[in-house]
Amino acid sequence: MPDFLSSGLTAGGRGTARDIMVAHDSTDYTSQAHAAIGDDLPSSCVSAVLGERTDTFFDSFRRLKPDNTRIASVLGSIDQSLVDRTGGADGPLEGAWATGWYPPADDPRWDGMRKVVRTHAFGDNRIDISDPGAQTTWIAYTVFTSAARALGDKPVTARTIARELDNGEGIGTGGLTQRLSWRYSDLLAVHDYPRIVNTSVTFQVVRNGRLTAMRDRLVDVRVMLEGADDPA
Repeated sequence: MPDFLSSGLTAGGRGTARDIMVAHDSTDYTSQAHAAIGDDLPSSCVSAVLGERTDTFFDSFRRLKPDNTRIASVLGSIDQSLVDRTGGADGPLEGAWATGWYPPADDPRWDGMRKVVRTHAFGDNRIDISDPGAQTTWIAYTVFTSAARALGDKPVTARTIARELDNGEGIGTGGLTQRLSWRYSDLLAVHDYPRIVNTSVTFQVVRNGRLTAMRDRLVDVRVMLEGADDPA
């Protein structure tokens, strides 16, 4: 992750990212949060990628009460449930930036998913359409359904689906992602992550306790991702 962040920062003339390693099972990250804040400059920005421990880090961050350091997140480390758990509009994530795979949960492009949940799972409150896991599941089944229909009368098997994905012209997801295609020419030129095909992201910000879009369109960050693999 630091390599990708540094690639984007360098491209924007903002220096490089500093990676602060932590123990994933820690119950307090005060010393690491203090190191991340540093001199608390207006140009400082902290991002935490700790899975379930992300809220533990931000609790330590909140107690230090920095004046200038901003918070950012990458690809799901901050979701709406975390914003809610940490105090919503009154919590440390108010004003935080977030980069996501998909548009915010209140975007009309999720209406298809909402309709399915209302129709078939109206009594199951475990399904949260703002959860990145639920959103990714919806995208995955959208892709699978499109690939299966493209087979026509051919049998639907693991082999035929894989062949369709590897050779098809691309599958749309209703604007929730870029058009997805797994042809060789579509794969990312980064040796550790060659199977990445979705290089478009959304930029979001926490306003009044809700993740909201900073811009309507998807942003393609392929050049930044491939730049992280450039030894120069």
